[in-house]
Amino acid sequence: AESAVEGTTGGEAIVYTHTCHPSLANDNLTGIAVAAALAGALRAERPRLTWRFVFGPGTIGSLSWLSRNEQRLPRLRAGLTIGLLGDAGPLRYKRSRRGDTATDRAAAQLLAAAPFGALLTDFEPYGYDERQFCSPGFDLPVGRITRSPNGSYPEYHTSADDLSLVRPES
Repeated sequence: AESAVEGTTGGEAIVYTHTCHPSLANDNLTGIAVAAALAGALRAERPRLTWRFVFGPGTIGSLSWLSRNEQRLPRLRAGLTIGLLGDAGPLRYKRSRRGDTATDRAAAQLLAAAPFGALLTDFEPYGYDERQFCSPGFDLPVGRITRSPNGSYPEYHTSADDLSLVRPES
């Protein structure tokens, strides 16, 4: 699924989140909820960039979106992949492959001012869909926001990734 919040310029941003695993609250549901809330907030504003919210399966979904939207890619100015946002881990931003995009700079500034422990990490090709958006063939300005990254908590990709893992304050 895709939803766009039209901006006032020709530039675009993307927020990509997963919908591929049933019954995974932290891994999928938190990204869906945050993306929907962010889209609602932006609709009330009239942002400068057009924001595209894409809800799709991991890896194959972002690859399909990239393949079907090649004409749009030169207009992409910023982007995030989001998920794993509800557990008690610290907020983390993983930089884009370039490491110096507007998305990277904004995240670094916001996390540095955060009153709670937050982490900035450099790009590596292991992870979520930022891998596809940042691959050498595309090299787009897309970072990732998570709390506990994929594979770093015991409930990851198990039936124990349920609502009891999700913290309202997160």
